[in-house]
Amino acid sequence: MLKKTIPLVLVVLTVGWVVSCGGSDSGKFSPAAREEIRKAREISIAVAVEPRGLVPLQMAAQKVLERVFAGLGIGAASDPGAFPVFEVRIRGEAIGKDYWVDLGYEVTSYAGARLMGEMALAQTDKDKLKRSFSGRQDPPKNIFAAIEDPLDAPFGDALQQSDFLPAVAGLVDSCWGREKALAVFAGMYEETLPLRPWRLAVLRSLELFSDDKATAALRGILVRHAEALADPSAETAFDECTVKLLEILVARNDRASRPAVVLLGGKLQTNVRYGAWGDSRSYLQETASRLQ
Repeated sequence: MLKKTIPLVLVVLTVGWVVSCGGSDSGKFSPAAREEIRKAREISIAVAVEPRGLVPLQMAAQKVLERVFAGLGIGAASDPGAFPVFEVRIRGEAIGKDYWVDLGYEVTSYAGARLMGEMALAQTDKDKLKRSFSGRQDPPKNIFAAIEDPLDAPFGDALQQSDFLPAVAGLVDSCWGREKALAVFAGMYEETLPLRPWRLAVLRSLELFSDDKATAALRGILVRHAEALADPSAETAFDECTVKLLEILVARNDRASRPAVVLLGGKLQTNVRYGAWGDSRSYLQETASRLQ
């Protein structure tokens, strides 16, 4: 099978965007600008996408950013020229792959997508913190229905799986501090729809912070989930996010999270869940033993 990559756009950005390396901050942010932006009650959020037809992608990024800044007590300003401003530019590219269908012919489905982008948090034209991000959603092995329009490629999934949200978390940490960043992103994890699909991205964002406060925030998510779980058959009782959360806590040898693991295991006793990790009950028993 041939894998086709269909570029949707080729854009050279020449208006002051500096691509940072390794997700670290670039640009200049003076102490005075940092102090001013911390006092802000409104912020202009500008999201630009290429090609322009990717409106759902633009709206998804906008909604997530509004939630991040709302968590900081900052509303979205109606004036796009006002400062402070958070600018995001995303360039999308559909990934096409050839599939054989039941009728015996080959069809190209744009079932994958990749993204590249830059973001800047600015207090003035000169005071900016900048980061780059990228990500992709690979085409599946098999398809049920072909995605024939490149604009319909899974750009939203690619954004969730990219380092877009971790990059935002890094900028929040740089400007507002670790405590605020942890509170905002831990709160986002427990959002109901439509932000629930972003829970894995939230965990990856929190995973960036390796201090004791960050570990306590992750443990708090697990504790609240275990204590509030009333329906062991619920979709989120034990899922990919739970596994990711436990992996982080085990990697940090956070023994204080063991009671929550045991509690969760007890609530799942009569409702074993299966997935790529195997039997949920056995998985939790093994996790609890590793945290002794």
